Amino acid sequence: MTLLPEDYLGEGVDSFSQFKHKKEFYGIRSYSDTLSKHYFGKEITSITVSTDMKDIIYAVDIYPKEYLDGNFLNQLIKVYGLPDLIQKRKVIKSIETNENDFMKFEKIQYNIINCQLDEKPNEIKWTKLGFDIIVHPEGLNGNGTIRFITTK
Repeated sequence: MTLLPEDYLGEGVDSFSQFKHKKEFYGIRSYSDTLSKHYFGKEITSITVSTDMKDIIYAVDIYPKEYLDGNFLNQLIKVYGLPDLIQKRKVIKSIETNENDFMKFEKIQYNIINCQLDEKPNEIKWTKLGFDIIVHPEGLNGNGTIRFITTK
């Protein structure tokens, strides 16, 4: 039986032998699994779990190698139902400034607005009993991210 990401939430990290690489940053512990290669048909670079100080998993982050397209999102919808929130950024003001001869800076102001899946959303969120799923189809590096996180 294959575990879904939400199955890890609330469990001790020592229950899962694949999480080996431990990092600690400002009291947040994270462990990486570089063995998993696919999630819903998308090739992934890694899965990271974040734990509290007792090593209980409260978040699972999945890092695909590419943009999360409509086919992938449709697979998530089949499993988790329609998302509760779909949003994108709408630029309201963009100002280019020249700080020096070597660098250009762009100052952008934007609003967050609700949208549809076919409007290239920046964030898609499902709220489930005990956890949220937050998907950023295109992350900062062009690859998407998927986060499963416990709620209180």
